[in-house]
Amino acid sequence: MHLGDKVSEVKAVAEALTAWRAVPGQQVVSHTEAVLGMLQVSWLRCQWLGDLLRRQVEADEADPDLGVGDDGAMPDGDAPAGTKGLIGHTYSGVKDIGIFATGEAVRALVTLEERERDRCVRMAKAAHDMGIAEAQIQLAEAQGRALVAGLQRLLADLGLDKSAAAHAAVARMLGDIQGAASTPAGTRR
Repeated sequence: MHLGDKVSEVKAVAEALTAWRAVPGQQVVSHTEAVLGMLQVSWLRCQWLGDLLRRQVEADEADPDLGVGDDGAMPDGDAPAGTKGLIGHTYSGVKDIGIFATGEAVRALVTLEERERDRCVRMAKAAHDMGIAEAQIQLAEAQGRALVAGLQRLLADLGLDKSAAAHAAVARMLGDIQGAASTPAGTRR
């Protein structure tokens, strides 16, 4: 900001720049946020593509006429059950002869799912190499220390820092917090 700039103009420019950022409202996205965000996106895509691939194979097994041409020929007739959803024939055509199978190729969905799995593993390795898990543990430990210090300060302010009953109540509450933190999301203890 320069001395000649109006505060309202500077705020408007900052808001406009923030609107185009990956995380609106934050000026900077840290490297750990970027890697974890991309890892999450890749993981979700792996799940989605894997589900689509599973449904494609199940549809192949359920529909024996899948891949039957207009002439009744079964271009994938030699393929074992369940593989037509994974591998298909490639075709070519000549004016005099017509269209004919020239070979086999992996279907596009198979390739997409394979590439996304590889990307997800690379992102997980990058997160591991960056020490993101260690940083998350250190953050959780620091938050725990801050919580305990805050509770001790609260007890002191209330004049309960010498009370055994107050300390027992705090210990029960911390135990409940620890139990809730160790239970996977979406499950009950």
